[in-house]
Amino acid sequence: MPWFNYIFKLIKVLNQDATPAQIAGGVALGAMVGLIPKLNLLALAICVVILLVRVNISMAMLATVIFAIVGALTDPVVEKLGYYLLTDIPSLAGFYTSLYNIPIVPWTNFNNSLVLGNFVVGIFALAPIFIVTRVGVIQYRKHLLEKIRKWKVMQMIKASKIYQLYDQFRGGGID
Repeated sequence: MPWFNYIFKLIKVLNQDATPAQIAGGVALGAMVGLIPKLNLLALAICVVILLVRVNISMAMLATVIFAIVGALTDPVVEKLGYYLLTDIPSLAGFYTSLYNIPIVPWTNFNNSLVLGNFVVGIFALAPIFIVTRVGVIQYRKHLLEKIRKWKVMQMIKASKIYQLYDQFRGGGID
């Protein structure tokens, strides 16, 4: 039942644990990891950044899964953007050659049109995703949190034996 623990953890994060900026940072960086094709140094570097800065790792993981699906749907368009950036702008050829000659940079797969296109989209989407998520969490906590706590479903979940066991072993509930 690991999914059950994960759902409770996400609800707990939204309700009290992390600041809106930490949640938004996790979602924004997770979105970048989700968009970029995996198994390259670029995705690994962003994962290291997620671990080094104070962002919510649970939300980063959730955003990675969601944006991997979004990335798969947008790959044909983004691949064209990456191809354009790699081949149709002659002034960047020297820059790409310089990057490729740096020993570790080729492991990022920046010369792959899909990787470059998704990286560029991720960079441009980083700030809007952060801002929208931060405002959304603030508004959720301000306007919806108390209403959701009063729902019969939430009260039934809190009264269930499974929740009581979870609460006992984890040292705190979802509110």
